Amino acid sequence: MNPSDLPKARLHPIAAVITVLKALRSLLPILVIILVTGRVKDSPILIVGLVALGASLVEGVGGWLRYHYWVTAGELRVERGFFVRQRVAIPAERVQTVDTSAGVLQRLFGLVEVQIKTAAGAQVVMSAITEAAAEALRSALAAQPNLDPDAAAPPEVARYELSTRELLLAASTSGRLGVILSGMGWLYSQVDDFIEERLLVALGTLNLADSVSRVSPLMIAAIVFAALLIAFMASVVAEVARFGGFSVVRTGDQLVIRRGLFERREVSVSLDRIQAIRIVEGLLRQPLGYAAIIVETAGHAEERGQSTPLHPFLHKSRWRPLLEQLAPGHDIQPELTRPPRRALRRFVLRPCLTALLVAGVISVSVPFGWLSFALALAAPWFGWLAFRDAGAGVQGQTLLLTRRTLRRTTSIVRRRRIQFCESSSSWFQRRRGLADFTVAVASGTGGKHFSVPELDAEIVDALVVWSSPTAKSPGAQAEPPRVEPS
Repeated sequence: MNPSDLPKARLHPIAAVITVLKALRSLLPILVIILVTGRVKDSPILIVGLVALGASLVEGVGGWLRYHYWVTAGELRVERGFFVRQRVAIPAERVQTVDTSAGVLQRLFGLVEVQIKTAAGAQVVMSAITEAAAEALRSALAAQPNLDPDAAAPPEVARYELSTRELLLAASTSGRLGVILSGMGWLYSQVDDFIEERLLVALGTLNLADSVSRVSPLMIAAIVFAALLIAFMASVVAEVARFGGFSVVRTGDQLVIRRGLFERREVSVSLDRIQAIRIVEGLLRQPLGYAAIIVETAGHAEERGQSTPLHPFLHKSRWRPLLEQLAPGHDIQPELTRPPRRALRRFVLRPCLTALLVAGVISVSVPFGWLSFALALAAPWFGWLAFRDAGAGVQGQTLLLTRRTLRRTTSIVRRRRIQFCESSSSWFQRRRGLADFTVAVASGTGGKHFSVPELDAEIVDALVVWSSPTAKSPGAQAEPPRVEPS
C-alpha cells in the first residue's frame, strides 16, 4: 500500500443527524404556512411535510450507512447515496482546495465539515468527520508518490491575525449596513399589517393612538434613527461572528485561512492556484487607510459565490509586506495610466443622472422624500473621485487595475492567469477616443472580471495586445505605451 493512500472510512454518526436537521430547515416554510393558515388537521401540506420528513430520516440514516471514502492510486474515491447511489473518483492533482468548517453542532462533538473542491467547484462534502481524519485526508491528497513520509513539515513563513480592536473596528466599518436594512425592510413588508394592528391596539390602551396617528417629521426621524441603529448593531454582530478568531498562515506554498466565532471555517489555498488579488477599500475605511485583501483562486468560492478574504482589515502600510509574504509576485507598484481629461464629463454625468432618478422615485413614494435630492448634490463629487481613482499599469508580468464605485478596488493579475481580455466602446466613447478595458480570471463557477472605464483607446489597445495569449512569449512587449492625457 502506498504511504500516501488512505484506507476506507465512513463519516461520524452525527452526520445522519445533520442531514435530518438540514431537511427540517428546508421544511420550515411548510410549517410556517400550516401555523399561519391554522389548517393543522387534514391539511395536504401537512401530509406532504410528513412524507418529506420521513424521506429525510431514511436518507439521513441510510446515507450515513452507505457513505464511504478512501484514497488510493492517487485518487479520492467516494461512495454515497441511499436512494441514488453515486461513485465519485477525483484525481489528487485535480483537487484545488480541501476546506473545513465547523458549525455549532460539529464543534460540540469535536468534528468538522470537509469540502473537496476542484476547478469545477465543490465536488465532495463530508458533513462530519474528526479533525484528525480531515488532516489525514488533506495530507493524503497533497502527498506526492516520492514524498518522504518522515520529512519535516515545512516551516511557517508568515502569520497574520486580527486583534480584538481591529475586529471591532472592521465590524463597525464593514459596509454591510445596507444589506441589513434591506433584510429588515423585506421582513417588515411581510408582517407590517400584523405589527400595525398590534401596535394600534397597544397604543389605544394607553390613549396614545390619536397622537401617533398624526405623523410628524420628528417622529419619522426618530423611527429612521432607530432603524439605522438596530441595523448597525446587527451588522457589527454579524461581522464579529464572521471574522472572530481570524488568522492566515503560510507554510511552504500553502495558505491556511481560519475564521469564525461560532462556525469555524478553515480554507486552504495553494499559492500556484492564486488567480488574482483584490484590495477593497470601503467608503468608511478609506479615511482610516484600511482595506480588505481578497484572494481569487481557480474554481474556488468560499461561500455562495463569494471570494476568500486573505485579510479582512489591514492598514495600507502593511499591504505590500503581506502580499510579498503571502502572495509573491503581486506586491507591485506600477506607474498608472489615468483616464484623459476629456473623460471627466462622462465620469460625472453617470452618477448625477442616477442620483436624480433615485431621488425622483423616493420623493413620490416616501413622505418628505424630496429631501433625498440633497444627496444628488454629492453625485458630481463621486464622479470626480471615480475619475481620479481609475487607472491601469503594468510592472513586469503583472497587471494592476484600479477603479471606484462607492468602494475603491485595486485588482492585481498575473499575465499568465488572464483567461481573456476585452476592449469595448460605445458610439459616444468612440467620438472622444475612449474605451473600457476588461480582463477575466478563473475564479468560482463563473470567473471574475476586472475592468477600468474610460481609458484612452490607444492605451486600451496596447493593454489588449499585452494581455492576449499571443503576446505571452518571452519577446513580447512588456510595458504598454503611455499616452499623455488631453
